[in-house]
Amino acid sequence: MYPETDVPPVRVDEARLARIRERLPEPPEVAIRRLARAYGIHEQQARQLFEDGTFGVFELIAREFGEARTAATTLTYTASEVRREGLDVDAILEDHWRELFSLLKAGRFAKEAIPGLVREMARRGVRASEAMTALGVAGMNPEDVERVVDDILDAAKDLLASKGEAAEKTLMGRAMERLRGHADGKLVSDVLRARLRERLASGKEKKQKN
Repeated sequence: MYPETDVPPVRVDEARLARIRERLPEPPEVAIRRLARAYGIHEQQARQLFEDGTFGVFELIAREFGEARTAATTLTYTASEVRREGLDVDAILEDHWRELFSLLKAGRFAKEAIPGLVREMARRGVRASEAMTALGVAGMNPEDVERVVDDILDAAKDLLASKGEAAEKTLMGRAMERLRGHADGKLVSDVLRARLRERLASGKEKKQKN
């Protein structure tokens, strides 16, 4: 190795070294611990985000939309599942990921719809809004959920008569068959439980009057 004679030497002093140190990226282990601590996710998830190169988009989504755990699960577990299916999930653009979580926060679809939307985004290279249209996914408000739950309860009178509150698990399964991807599971569960208790209480009152 010979010194380059056509390029003047550059003196590297302590001030310059300090500026370089300030601009260095976080060491992997430091970044992993910080992500796990700052966003309440498991350290193993944080490590996978770093190894997959998606920690940047994860942190952007977590800061902007406050869906840290859902974002971590989507970018690790869901992305891995879609990748194993032979779909190019790694080609999904950062802006498309942001739109997905923007629509989620706006209540345009339920969390249960995310895997299907990610598959469609990866399969066709489209935005989340286009994937929603293609799959017919749309969020439902509580009133819509109540109407669906009431229909299910109307069709299950014999089950209610024989099992009472013990029928809740079966009814929840029927409700999620119709509402999965359109309404959050907790909302469906809360509405079903409230409506079921109302029906059972009303049935008891009628029996007492008779």
